[in-house]
Amino acid sequence: MNDNERSLYLLYAKLRQHQWRIERSLKIIERGLQVMKSPYISMSFGKDSLVMSHLIWSHHPKIPMMYVNCGTFDEWPDTQRVKQAFLSLFNDPVFVELSAPSIWQFFESVGFFVQDEEVTKETRRAQSEYARSLGEALDDEAKRRGCDGAFIGLRAEESRIRNMLFNMRGDLYFAKTRGQWACHPLAEWTSKDIWAYIAKNDLPYNELYDLAPEGRELARNGAMFGTRSARYGRLVFLKRTYPDLFNRFVERFPEAGTYV
Repeated sequence: MNDNERSLYLLYAKLRQHQWRIERSLKIIERGLQVMKSPYISMSFGKDSLVMSHLIWSHHPKIPMMYVNCGTFDEWPDTQRVKQAFLSLFNDPVFVELSAPSIWQFFESVGFFVQDEEVTKETRRAQSEYARSLGEALDDEAKRRGCDGAFIGLRAEESRIRNMLFNMRGDLYFAKTRGQWACHPLAEWTSKDIWAYIAKNDLPYNELYDLAPEGRELARNGAMFGTRSARYGRLVFLKRTYPDLFNRFVERFPEAGTYV
């Protein structure tokens, strides 16, 4: 983030609408704590979950945080730095790092494929299993710890589906399929709100957001070698920005090279 960007976000942070969103989020968190007896924070170390976690831990520092590390080709190279810097802001945080299969492992089993464009039964099954694996890792650990709900950093602005979800269910609801509460304190936040909060509180964030060609307000930190955006330049970006990792990936899965 350059000085001009930071200055603009700091000005935005002074707006009443931004301050109102913070106040509303804190009320959502408190409502969540009224129904969840043993919640946890779902963390990805992306911009949204960093802001949500900072809001929560600034007022309730003993709530455990869970993060699923899927390995080299899912986790962005800068994530470990961000993780250490963020955790160092708090005294004795309860942080649980879990593991789940990498997208690489699913490509190994059925071959390279573009997510959501699977053409065979095997690739469709692999994508379905990959999509479930992260949630299952969190749910298994939550069950082991006796957790009955999660704080999740999703925002309505991110997609039409998420907007529909919040319109139908609100920012706090019981998810029957997972058997736990879901609380979304940032449901109404915009990307500008996220970056204004990061700038004002000087939070660490992934270099991905400074490097992404679509700009920090649109960039997503999802699986690094996830292929949903393969047709829209994701692999081109990875080739230019992380050539060593990209070359290792293409050496094993040459088909990926056709997208650059």
